[in-house]
Amino acid sequence: MIEKEIEILRNRQLEMAGRLLAGFSHELKNHLAIIKESNGLIADLLSMGRVEDPALRTRFEKITDTINKRTLMAAEMAKHLNGFAHRSDTPLSPFQLHDVLNEELAFLSRFANLKSISLSLSFTNALPVVYTDPSLVQFIFASLFFHILPTLKSGGKIIVSSGLQNSSVSFGIVSEGKTSSDTVPGFDAVEHDQALQAALRVIGASLSIQPADGRNIIIICTIPLSLKSDAASTI
Repeated sequence: MIEKEIEILRNRQLEMAGRLLAGFSHELKNHLAIIKESNGLIADLLSMGRVEDPALRTRFEKITDTINKRTLMAAEMAKHLNGFAHRSDTPLSPFQLHDVLNEELAFLSRFANLKSISLSLSFTNALPVVYTDPSLVQFIFASLFFHILPTLKSGGKIIVSSGLQNSSVSFGIVSEGKTSSDTVPGFDAVEHDQALQAALRVIGASLSIQPADGRNIIIICTIPLSLKSDAASTI
């Protein structure tokens, strides 16, 4: 791999991470703002000295329930952020593919929600541990997601799946619903994405892009269970 390709890849990785974290930060702030507002309502009720009133007690219970739910959501998001951030600690490490996909979907779901695109998961129950560069798997998955998302109109659907093939694992991204183009999306954009293609070569992964129902597409990314030594030397 030439130095220019590596530079393009690393720059795009940073760009992608920034985009994901920016969306995540905004979503986390929304949750915290609701928690703050709910706490303010509790303080108001307490200052009134009428918490024993049945109606106020019911309202109080609803408020505390909201606080509990939002706190749990924020904690879950923070958990995914922690996992996402640590994936780049070492170039090569063992990990579960489902863990990486779930971490990223915690961020990517916001971008889908903004377009009223639903997300659905169809994971294989058990997959073997993968030994490769997890940050590049993150990058490949997010890149493909952002290639597909703009092609769907409001009300569309993205299905994320996983599978096992011989000595490789795979994830699939399927688009369903009305598209924003009269042609099958994805082919040219993916093929001309230099950073994406560089990432695929580094970890020895391959892509299969197939049309589904005319305009929608199915993208399958196959990843070797273990990165070959010659490929690992380029990381």
